[in-house]
Amino acid sequence: MAELARRVPGGTPTDQEVHRFHMLWDAAAESITSPHTFDARHEAARQQGEAGNPSAAAAAFAELVKDQTRALGADHPDTLDARHEAAYWQGEAGNPNAAAAAFAELVKDRTRVQGADHPETFDARHEAARQQGEAGNPNTAAAAFAELAKDQTRALGADHPDTLTSRFEVAYWQGEAGNPSAAAAALTELAKDQTRVQGADHPDTLTSRHEAARQQGEAGNPNTAAAALTELVKDRTRALGADHPGTLTSRFEVAYWQGEAGNPSAAAAALTELAKDRTRALGADHPDTLTSRHEAAHWQGEAGNPSAAAAALTELVKDRTRVQGADHPDTLASRHMAAYWQGEAGDPTAASAAFAELAKDQTRALGADHPDTLTSRHMAAYWQGEAGGPNAAAAALTELVKDRTRVQGADHPETFDARHEAARQQGEAGNPSAAAAAFAELVKDRTRVQGADHPGTLASRHEAAHWQGEAGDPDAAAAALTELVKDRTRALGADHPDTLASRHMAAYWQGETGNPNATV
Repeated sequence: MAELARRVPGGTPTDQEVHRFHMLWDAAAESITSPHTFDARHEAARQQGEAGNPSAAAAAFAELVKDQTRALGADHPDTLDARHEAAYWQGEAGNPNAAAAAFAELVKDRTRVQGADHPETFDARHEAARQQGEAGNPNTAAAAFAELAKDQTRALGADHPDTLTSRFEVAYWQGEAGNPSAAAAALTELAKDQTRVQGADHPDTLTSRHEAARQQGEAGNPNTAAAALTELVKDRTRALGADHPGTLTSRFEVAYWQGEAGNPSAAAAALTELAKDRTRALGADHPDTLTSRHEAAHWQGEAGNPSAAAAALTELVKDRTRVQGADHPDTLASRHMAAYWQGEAGDPTAASAAFAELAKDQTRALGADHPDTLTSRHMAAYWQGEAGGPNAAAAALTELVKDRTRVQGADHPETFDARHEAARQQGEAGNPSAAAAAFAELVKDRTRVQGADHPGTLASRHEAAHWQGEAGDPDAAAAALTELVKDRTRALGADHPDTLASRHMAAYWQGETGNPNATV
């Protein structure tokens, strides 16, 4: 009213002007809270997320929730929908714990307002479970999806698309929880049901086949995975097209599992071709194109060309820095791989320095206790030792063991790996007795946690025996290695490189005992 008075000559508005002012005020207030305005804000926020700005989307939806709660009520369907979107984009912005908590509260409210079997209640439960998995709780996610699938089977039917989707998620998170065999079996059954219900060429059926094959590879069957994915590529090409993202993704997995099956040259060649096709179909700067280049370089290195791998990854780091940013996890991953292949190409000093710089940047970007930061510290110390600095390497690794124990736990596999390398560097630094003693303790812990036949346990037994010999007890070394050869033959096979290495070392120490004619 004061503003209106200032606009009227003489400062006193007429009754007609006051009435008009109130009408305009009410119209403005109504427009702010009208369904059309809310719908527009909802869509604008969603588009922000889709455009790659999930944090802005989450913030916009949070504001929308406040305004809808005030204007429509907390239990209005539109308010609940906006809460769903706010939580979803929170997760996409990298905060799955907060998203999972928000979805858990939303599930309660949707159940109360809309009912336990309402489709949107099921949708909220789906997202709550998924965010739990993304937050690092795959067992919890798998269990939550299993319960959801049961309820959807009862309410919607066993063949409903949402029920089938929940079954997919159960299997996926089983695999993420460390049970790829169960995941592969469940996905194989799911693919059969999807073929019957949705058709063999339905995208969901093809996705289940893809994931089933991938889990077979994770379960230790890379040849089976590569063969299944090769067939899938044919079907996806026919049904979706050669340039469809799903087809290209399956080609990526074929190449990956070819490499894991022992054919790195084929993997590198296939990924190089895939990078060309992704460049044409998706663009040179698309994340999938960059990932194909990363993997192509990796398998080049594995195929015996570490210099080419290091050079390719150095170029990739430049492109990723330009496109994704210097602190993006993928950029940091390519820097890690570039440093690794520098070391393998015969330049351990450069590798150690590159890993040390990477660890600094990861500490700043990810945190000192992030697994990737700890891994880079491990690699910096390893290559320091390879460059002729075992004392410094042993000291750095001893500190790393303390940090890994604090962050990941004393029985974590990577804590064991750090202890293994710290002990080895102690031996290389001229203290074989300390190395042998450290390996003996590590073998006990690995046997207890990982099992007697775990490759890590067997590797630590090999080193324990070696340093026993170096400490002046070749008889004990020869005897320990002879037993190890038997166990590695049983667990890994007679022709496995590790078995052959132990046989060679056993023969060496038997020779040192004065029995050069002994055989293993």
